[in-house]
Amino acid sequence: MIVRSQKTAEAPCPAPDRAGLVVFTDLDGTLIDFHTYSPRVALPAVRALLAGGDRLVFCSSKTLEEQLAIMEQIGIRVPAIVENGSAIFLPAEDPLRPPESVATQSIYGGTLAVLGTPANTIRTTLRSLEAELGIDLEGYGKLSEDVLMARTGLAPAAAARARRRAFSETLTAQLPPEDWARVDRHLQAAGLVRRFGGRFHTVTAAGCDKGRAARAFMDWLRAASRAAAQPPGADRWVSIGLGDSANDREMLASVEQPFLVQRPDGSWTDLDLPAVHRVPGVGPHGWVHAIRSLIEPPPRRPPTPPPNC
Repeated sequence: MIVRSQKTAEAPCPAPDRAGLVVFTDLDGTLIDFHTYSPRVALPAVRALLAGGDRLVFCSSKTLEEQLAIMEQIGIRVPAIVENGSAIFLPAEDPLRPPESVATQSIYGGTLAVLGTPANTIRTTLRSLEAELGIDLEGYGKLSEDVLMARTGLAPAAAARARRRAFSETLTAQLPPEDWARVDRHLQAAGLVRRFGGRFHTVTAAGCDKGRAARAFMDWLRAASRAAAQPPGADRWVSIGLGDSANDREMLASVEQPFLVQRPDGSWTDLDLPAVHRVPGVGPHGWVHAIRSLIEPPPRRPPTPPPNC
């Protein structure tokens, strides 16, 4: 399983009969319900995935605090790509560690590999942009607690976790396309980028995205498996991606097997990814369908009776 004793020093190894799966999953509208934020539907499939020796990696615009709270609800402790690829959290229970060239922080009993720009720097740029364009982007950091809860549907503690961003800012403004285009031009000039996540917009450093972080994680994992001198083929990890929105495009493009679940209205987000599997089921229902197709053996067909002589 992905949750291991801290005494375990060797890199994890997939099951010997097949390549191990590394499942990168979006959260809102994918693993958890878009409206209720509940992971209940996906719980059995999550446990079955981890029980088989495969790996699960949260991959979301959510903060580390938010993602850890969801893990606590489920009863797991797994790696997490936070704030749209701005950092990668590796819990102490997991033996994987980033290379020495990556800046790290010790936090929440684990290691945070930092890939992005501090949130305070981003918010300073956004304030200047708003003043110049005469637009209120209504970022999380500016909203009162009551307004933030009303817009997100989050309880007070969850809203507080969402506000405490380390490497990004979430924008809740509803603007016409031409205004967003003006915003994007200014963000690009400042080395920042905006991505739409299906409900709100997240601004991060331009070099950060879910796909880049997922590729880095796979590189670290495969290198660790080879360095541990495990049996031939021990680094045979297959990357899987599950998402529901345009914000997941880079992640889905980076993996070997991408899956797209249905949105609450029953549609699939229109992504220009020919290899993506569009699975039936809204949010976590589609997530369960995809995971079962990966970890459960296909039903055996009864033998064909011999022809009558």
